[in-house]
Amino acid sequence: MQLSNPAIDQLFSISEATWTALNTHVGILKYINVRANTPNGAFYTAWPDGNTLQYLNNLAAGSSPSSDKLLIPVQAQDVQGGVVIAHTNWYIVPGIPNLWSSCDEWMSHTFTSLIILNNQIQMYASTASNSFGNILTMINAGGGTVSAELQSATTTAITNLAQSTQSFVSNATNIFNSLQTFLTANQNFAGFLNNNGTLLNIIALPQLQSSAFQTFITATEQVLGAWSALESELNAAISAPITVTLPFLESLNLQVAINDWNAVSAASQNFMAFAQKQTNYWFYTPA
Repeated sequence: MQLSNPAIDQLFSISEATWTALNTHVGILKYINVRANTPNGAFYTAWPDGNTLQYLNNLAAGSSPSSDKLLIPVQAQDVQGGVVIAHTNWYIVPGIPNLWSSCDEWMSHTFTSLIILNNQIQMYASTASNSFGNILTMINAGGGTVSAELQSATTTAITNLAQSTQSFVSNATNIFNSLQTFLTANQNFAGFLNNNGTLLNIIALPQLQSSAFQTFITATEQVLGAWSALESELNAAISAPITVTLPFLESLNLQVAINDWNAVSAASQNFMAFAQKQTNYWFYTPA
């Protein structure tokens, strides 16, 4: 029987530097959105990396803000008869409403919910490690016999683990759905920029590379798969009376499970150590 899966904390095992890049990106988009929605919001700003973001705004027809698209004017020059003629090419960026709304949701709810979720995972892993650690101690002290106390403790521990897993998956589903919406919207935006070289000459932000979002998307998919598999395994285990024998106890691979939970707990604690200060990156201003 599978009692653990180290992939359940894959998302929170991502490095602090990668989380920082993600939240810095959100801060940049927030800054762009605020500037783009101010009256006469076209602007010219120098970015810290030396690149320049020119005349970025979402003004429709050059007058009032547009809620359904972001218009990026790209300044160009044609030479006709020796005379330089300036003109503007407008790029309409798809998916902007989803991008703005998902970033707002990220700052107001999703990221905080992930921090809470991580704390719950840490408690879940610590409780499981302690519970089954006690059972392992009882097995080692039992001299090859399975006492009534050991049978009861094992049945209770597996039932409690199954119930807490069900509860966690139920609570986490909406959070992971919001996370996936956020990541997909941002990856699509990054992909659009990557496919429009002219824009990348103007918007040169390393945080907008789609590979960074793929790291989080892959981790989220792995986490969802791991929790789903673990939930199914434990539900099957408690769907009928559990007969606790020495072969059954050996099949649980308790030491492996305990090691997994300890690793999950350590990863969760590491995420906790830097998670709260991540919100500081949302308040981006150009140098």
